[in-house]
Amino acid sequence: MIYHNILLVHKASEQMDKLSRTLSNVGHNIEVTHSARDALQKAKKEKPTVIIASDDLSGPDVFEFCTEIKNKNGSSPYNSRFLILVKRESAKTRDQAIKCGADEYLTATATLPVLVERINAFLKDDTDTAASDLSGSIAHSGLIDILQLIEFSAKNGVLNVSSGMRQGNMTFCEGQLISANTNDKHKEAAVYEMLSWEEGEFIFKTQPVDNTKSRLAPISSLVLEWARVKDESSKSAQPPASEPRIETPPEVTKNEPVPETADESDTETESEEPGPHNWASRLNSWLGYLREDK
Repeated sequence: MIYHNILLVHKASEQMDKLSRTLSNVGHNIEVTHSARDALQKAKKEKPTVIIASDDLSGPDVFEFCTEIKNKNGSSPYNSRFLILVKRESAKTRDQAIKCGADEYLTATATLPVLVERINAFLKDDTDTAASDLSGSIAHSGLIDILQLIEFSAKNGVLNVSSGMRQGNMTFCEGQLISANTNDKHKEAAVYEMLSWEEGEFIFKTQPVDNTKSRLAPISSLVLEWARVKDESSKSAQPPASEPRIETPPEVTKNEPVPETADESDTETESEEPGPHNWASRLNSWLGYLREDK
């Protein structure tokens, strides 16, 4: 595959950040700027082979920016091809793109794998026989993007993945996964292992693959299941939160009498041991009784 120096011009957004990362993962050299004026300076200095700009730019807008890049006869003094990403395709944007000299324009609302495939088709050199091959780093979830791209593009071939001493491969027929292997795992388990590799390299080689009825689960299902298992594993690895201690009162069995609280109005029982104050009270009462009797 011929790799390109790409100047990507857009307002910051999650979708465009993913596009930048994916194009970088498949091997292109990406420069990013968020201003048309800054992009003009970078274009003069870097002379990118391709400029991809979204229509959310202002001062100048993307069509004015493209006009600055292209000269009157439709070619670029920097030998740069220009691709415009529009939010909505319409007759007006099509006419504006033609008038400003853009080489192509695409709808940015397409899914990421489809968008990358269409950009790669735009970048494709007809003299490059291996133009449909992909390679790059699996860092930053690049492997997931590549798997989705292969599935959406209905590609035939083998994806080889390596991470240190670990090796793996996945074979695709019309974008459907038909086999997967690592050093010690096979089928879906091998896919989950390769998705867990945070560093490494991949290369997809387009080649004829015998059509077979044997199919593994769809890539989208495998990615979702891997993410679910990964999330559950991370939760189970966390130490449990300490639970508050709750003091429970001792249970009272049926054979044990329930202690009663003393009532202040209760008089002393005969079995109660008399104290010195009780004896004095009783003696005074007895002496008073004798005096009255006399």
